[in-house]
Amino acid sequence: MDKLAQIRLISVQQKRSNGQTRVVPHENCPIEAIVKYLVGKTSFDHAIILLTRVGAFYFIGLLIGLDQTNSIVVGGGVALIILVLELLFKLRENNRKEK
Repeated sequence: MDKLAQIRLISVQQKRSNGQTRVVPHENCPIEAIVKYLVGKTSFDHAIILLTRVGAFYFIGLLIGLDQTNSIVVGGGVALIILVLELLFKLRENNRKEK
């Protein structure tokens, strides 16, 4: 199957060890999947996704009426927070797999 055909946002049911089931989002959103397809799976893809998010949050800030300075600061801050949370989640998942 073509990689671009695999780009989708779905929810997956995941069973926990205690028998409960939870719904988790698919690991790749469409933008992340496109970036990983274009640049490969490197640390460079995190930088591109970060810049894409900063731009998206910048334009959202402009749409709601923030000036340019505040919009870029808020956009950069939110994008960095999301990046840190994603990296911490990946580290946690890697530690769980090692155990």
